Amino acid sequence: MYVKEGTVKIVWSDKINYEIHSDIFPRIIWPSLEKTSRRTVSYEMDDTHSWLTVQDEEARHQYTFRRDIESLPKGDNVFKIFLTQLFFDFIIRHIHL
Repeated sequence: MYVKEGTVKIVWSDKINYEIHSDIFPRIIWPSLEKTSRRTVSYEMDDTHSWLTVQDEEARHQYTFRRDIESLPKGDNVFKIFLTQLFFDFIIRHIHL
């Protein structure tokens, strides 16, 4: 999202992905066959430029974004990958056809 005086440019991905987070296993990304559609939106911004409210004209949905500076989370560590490998190994060894 890019905000400049009087205009807002919002980029939505045309694909939907669901992310599953776990404390034990690495992050799993599950793609969906659904696609997003284009929308006409209006926006309002507060005086501090910290809050941006975007309203969908067609569906009458309202989304509020807050500017927040945060560090990116660390990637999956080796321990989670090792546990995932053990988990799948256990499943594969106990499949009876």
